Amino acid sequence: MKYFICIIIAILQISCSIGVNDKIKFQYAVREVFSDVDLNNIDYLVIIPSQGCGGCITGAENYYMENRKNRKIKFIFTNIISMKTLKQKINIDPHSVFLDKDNIFLTAYPVEKQIYPVVLKLKNLKITAIYFQSPESDAFGKIKKSLL
Repeated sequence: MKYFICIIIAILQISCSIGVNDKIKFQYAVREVFSDVDLNNIDYLVIIPSQGCGGCITGAENYYMENRKNRKIKFIFTNIISMKTLKQKINIDPHSVFLDKDNIFLTAYPVEKQIYPVVLKLKNLKITAIYFQSPESDAFGKIKKSLL
C-alpha cells in the first residue's frame, strides 16, 4: 500500500508541477540575484538569451533598445557567448540591465524553451505570470498593454 501511495504522489507531482515548477525555478533565480528593494519598483523582468530563435532574440534586443529607460522593466541577458559582441550590439544601461554571466536564469528555463526570450511579470515581489516570446506568442505585446 505504501508503494502505491508513493507512486500516485510521484505521478501527481510530475503532472501538476510542469508549469508551477517553472515558476518556482524562476522565482529562486530572481531571489538569488535581486533584493526586495530591487524588486519593489520592477513590474517585469525580461530575460534574453544570447543564442536561440534568431528573430525572437533580435526582437527582444530591439525591445530593450526602445525601453531601456523604463525603470518598471529590468532586462537580463543570459547565455552570453561573447560579452564583447553583446556590448557591440546593444548599449548596456547599467540601471536597467543585469548580465547573467553565471547563467542563473538559463538554468531556470524549461530546456525546450531556452531558445526564447521570456517575460516574468512581478507583483508583490513574486512572479505572477510567465510569457515566452516566440513566433507564436507576443510576450512584449502583453507588457505594452499593461504599461499603457
